[in-house]
Amino acid sequence: QQALKLFDETGDARMQAYVLLVMSAASATGQESDRSLQEANDALALFKQVDSQLGQGRAWLAAGNAHLVADAYDSGFESARSAQDCFAEVSNKKLEVSALELAALAMLLKEKPQLALESASQALAVSRDIGFTRGEAIAMSTMVHTCLQRGDSRRALVLAQQSLTRFRSLGDKRAEAAALDALMYVYADKREPEQAILQAEESLEILRELGCKRRMATTLL
Repeated sequence: QQALKLFDETGDARMQAYVLLVMSAASATGQESDRSLQEANDALALFKQVDSQLGQGRAWLAAGNAHLVADAYDSGFESARSAQDCFAEVSNKKLEVSALELAALAMLLKEKPQLALESASQALAVSRDIGFTRGEAIAMSTMVHTCLQRGDSRRALVLAQQSLTRFRSLGDKRAEAAALDALMYVYADKREPEQAILQAEESLEILRELGCKRRMATTLL
């Protein structure tokens, strides 16, 4: 709040907007969806004032996240698409991937797997095109969960196995752990607990080596 007041006094609208984005993220983390959305919308108005397409895209992302916290999945999807348009206009592929992944998550939570799969597939393709392995791993995970939601465990298994092979060839341990986590969910869905446990143990070993305690806790759950 003090930073926001300071930049307001100096007339720096751009910095005011970025402070509002930080506040929106904090509010979303605290499950204060209405407050988070208002802060995102205030940031969006300021970014429009200074004609920043990149900033507008970030504000749309924040708004989309706030909508998801409020379980307003259709609105979250629309905000994510608006963010994607902004990022495409300034050719920021990594943030475009983030917008596509938010759109996919919104539709996954809405239980509209076909729409989720379309956005996640786009995110995967763009990530591979620019060599963005982290984005590829997130998109892969969303696609696997979407396939499972559709009852297509065979496709989910193939996708997770292919991704595991690819990430290992790239030497990306975090992405490898994500693929192993995806395989864990696939085998759990197929009611093969021993295989699921094996994937989880491999993932945990990698995460332990990397010091990723939060990811380890998620896998243990």
